[in-house]
Amino acid sequence: MSVQPATKDNQATREGRTALHALRATQGASGLQSAHTAWPARAARADATGVAPVTRMVRSPARVLRTTGDTAMVAFTLWRRGQVLVAVPCAVLQVELGLGRHELLGAEVFALINPEAVLDTDVAPHQWGLEPGTPS
Repeated sequence: MSVQPATKDNQATREGRTALHALRATQGASGLQSAHTAWPARAARADATGVAPVTRMVRSPARVLRTTGDTAMVAFTLWRRGQVLVAVPCAVLQVELGLGRHELLGAEVFALINPEAVLDTDVAPHQWGLEPGTPS
């Protein structure tokens, strides 16, 4: 094990760690930042459990853009303008839509989603269908 010579960078790192430890000590066991200070947009909607409640679900058009292994990557028009893909198990799509695996790629579908979701895992797509009005 080698010992690094004292440099300005090492000194700054030690000072930063000392300041971090002092800050944590003043804030108690809650850590450096609580969820309410770190992510104010999400925290404003968070309930006592820390999970953002679903405020409303809307039926969104979607397109299956990629299928890899057991996962399909789906773009929802009403969430992030379709620019962020959401991972959905292919088996779920096959059962709910009645499509074969080879028919999923490029399929235009609809699902109920949470358009106010912050993360792709919060979109919670369900009630899939091939028509805009009702699920399959």
